[in-house]
Amino acid sequence: MARELSSNLLPHFDSVHVARTLQEFRDKVIRNRPRVVVLDIEGSQAEDVRELHHDFPGVPIICTHRLPDDEMWARVLDAGASDVCPTYDLAAVIMSVLRSAEGSSGAAA
Repeated sequence: MARELSSNLLPHFDSVHVARTLQEFRDKVIRNRPRVVVLDIEGSQAEDVRELHHDFPGVPIICTHRLPDDEMWARVLDAGASDVCPTYDLAAVIMSVLRSAEGSSGAAA
């Protein structure tokens, strides 16, 4: 998913970065100052989203999950995510990223 998403986002951004761990994710956000980030919450918790939102308040967080249910959706939105999209719906993820990044400049992570 990450490879396909990044190749589809690249035409819209100066650069796109992929991180494999939450720590690598944080490091890339600090180093690259992206306009928007996409976080697969399959292996994360709502608390991870809350911490990222607190640490990087100006960066929209688009979350993806294989099967996001209403409860999960509400939890991560409450934690600071801008949107939640099913991992398999690449078009919805891309639209959400582009909508969230409107008016900003830089990279997507």
